[in-house]
Amino acid sequence: MNALIVESSVEVANQLRRMLDAQPALIKQVNLANSVRDGYLTLKISTPDIVFLSMNLCDGSCMKLLNKYKKYPMEIVFLMEDFANSHEILEEKQLKYLEFPFKKKQINQLLIEIRTKKMATLFSKHLINNEHKSLNKISIKDKDGIRFIEIDQIVHCQADNNYTEIYLENSERIISSKSLKVYEDLLVDHGFFRVHQSHLVDLKRIKKVISTDGLFVKLENDLLLNLARRKKNELLNKLKDSSN
Repeated sequence: MNALIVESSVEVANQLRRMLDAQPALIKQVNLANSVRDGYLTLKISTPDIVFLSMNLCDGSCMKLLNKYKKYPMEIVFLMEDFANSHEILEEKQLKYLEFPFKKKQINQLLIEIRTKKMATLFSKHLINNEHKSLNKISIKDKDGIRFIEIDQIVHCQADNNYTEIYLENSERIISSKSLKVYEDLLVDHGFFRVHQSHLVDLKRIKKVISTDGLFVKLENDLLLNLARRKKNELLNKLKDSSN
């Protein structure tokens, strides 16, 4: 796992880093940030599994940082120095925290707990993905529950910011709150190819590759979608292989 320490106190940050570095089996990399601004910049370029976050940073509240990354998939561990009144709040909300000076046993137990949770989540996703592949269906959450869609019915998927629009062969459009990357991972083994950063297409639905006035793929329903130039040769090779 990778960790990020966001702490204004050099003493606190260094002690925690030394203790994390002493756990190479659990922690691979530790990055440091000493403010909300530095924490924000570091999160933009790294993907930590755990963020150790001071409750009182030099340039403002830690909540400023959390509000920027509400949906970021990371575990938050609050760091406390003389915040006795915060114990009850954190425990009531079942939030993780460490008290300075830190204790080796407490940190070790915390890291094992987080790693166990992470592995359980990955295993669960693996089972779900494999189940979907074996059933040739994907699940999409809608307002009424969970809907299961036959993969053979999907023509293409289109990115819409952090959402995905899924187009079916009956011209129905379904909106999912998951990103296009999620569907790329689910559908790549079913003959789908990402022809553009915004478009994931079923290869057997492609009727023509057009190179006039730009690059496009023309689907069997005559819809034109952008084709990224760097994807052209790979797409042509895949179409050639699928026709053999």
